[in-house]
Amino acid sequence: MGLESTIVSIQQPTLKLDQMSIIDTETGDSGAVDISENKRRKTGDLFPFIMINKYTLTADELVSFSISEFDFLPVLEFSMVMNNGVFQSNHFPKDGDIVSVYIRSKRKVIKPIRMDFDIMFIDANPSKDSSGEINIFNFLCVLRIPGLYAEYCKAFKQKTSFDTLRTLATELGLGFATNMTKTADKMTWICPNLSYRQFISDITRHAYASDDSFITSFIDKYYHINFVDLAQQLGEDTDIEKSIEIETNRLDIMSGDEELKPEDANYKLVLGNHPNMKKTSMYIEGYTLKSSAGQIIMENGYRRSAQFYDVHMSGPFKDRYQSHIVEPPVSGEANVSNKGRVGEKHADKIGTSKWIGTQSSNIKGNSHQNYKYSLISNWQNKKELDKIHLEVVLSQCNFNLRRGMRVPVLIFNFGNTHRLEQTKDDIEEPEMKITVDRFTSGFYVLLGTKTVFSMKDGNFRQVALLGRRDWPKPVNHDKTTDLSEK
Repeated sequence: MGLESTIVSIQQPTLKLDQMSIIDTETGDSGAVDISENKRRKTGDLFPFIMINKYTLTADELVSFSISEFDFLPVLEFSMVMNNGVFQSNHFPKDGDIVSVYIRSKRKVIKPIRMDFDIMFIDANPSKDSSGEINIFNFLCVLRIPGLYAEYCKAFKQKTSFDTLRTLATELGLGFATNMTKTADKMTWICPNLSYRQFISDITRHAYASDDSFITSFIDKYYHINFVDLAQQLGEDTDIEKSIEIETNRLDIMSGDEELKPEDANYKLVLGNHPNMKKTSMYIEGYTLKSSAGQIIMENGYRRSAQFYDVHMSGPFKDRYQSHIVEPPVSGEANVSNKGRVGEKHADKIGTSKWIGTQSSNIKGNSHQNYKYSLISNWQNKKELDKIHLEVVLSQCNFNLRRGMRVPVLIFNFGNTHRLEQTKDDIEEPEMKITVDRFTSGFYVLLGTKTVFSMKDGNFRQVALLGRRDWPKPVNHDKTTDLSEK
């Protein structure tokens, strides 16, 4: 189950961050040195290095910490306890002040996390002492991108969504990462006194590459606008059995007792709960499945009709009324149906329609031909990935994981005799004590991560949210959910 990441950076960020400096303990000088130039391994390694108005948090002052990448911008949440009033008197954030964060990477080839955040809210209860010495402050912050929320009135003439977003990235000092080379949606994109944050969202909603594509965008922790065709990341697991064999053989030669060196690049990225992976940042120490399929079907149906009127379309007036059905492709025989239970026709009746107004395309208009259609196509297809999620907790931080990438996962069943019997495949020997769970194993799209620092054991962990459109049939699927006549 090898992995080749298809999301590549084609433009590097130029945004300048605030300097984070510490006392130079290595040379004995009294001056400060930039955090990126300090070679002391403990800085940002044992716990997050956080600076607010030149106040550096100690490990004892940090109560909780997490960086989430699920929304358009990364979100920082942390709590700090103050046992003296110095922070309130001298360092409490004022309008425009920021929080700077540094987390060191354990591998030299992977960049560390270095981010500046705008402070949205600071919450606290009154101190329990009259002098205000002891207090706990709760911070909610978002990644700082100067100019992102300023309003602009501009036109980007005869550009595709791909080229327009790349231009916006340059203006904002951001990088640009994608798994595409172009889109088929050339037009004049107009920003009518909108913030670039809203404009990027509007462009993405109407972006079009092909009828099979559906597109999303977000800004990652390395200051890149990511413009991703999620359809390219799905791909059927046609070689799943061969992949399982290759990966399990590779795991057999990994020693669970031997410490894996951080710079060792001989191990391809695959997430799993095999005991031999415990010393790696790929080890899943806990996982669960979550579903919101019922709610999504209730609101969106199994298909949606995109209805609009194209003012400048050639031909009779009646032909200018457009109605296009958007629905996921039919799952293969090896997969669970993504259109209701097997043998039940109820799903054929559940559909929705959306009137999305008028469109002015072709030479006389300003919209690309699929401007309205892509609005529904991008929405409806992305909702398919939200029906069922696999949420995994990694025992370490893995900075190789990038949101939007295609990730292989191997979940093993072991220890529970009944579960082994219920999930064992025909090709597996009866006496096997550990088997691959074929329903939860396979390729996923990484929908987001949450980096958490635990104060209980002093370790970094990572929560990864994984989704896919097609799920393989469990071993006993036909005996439990197939309603067709036998």
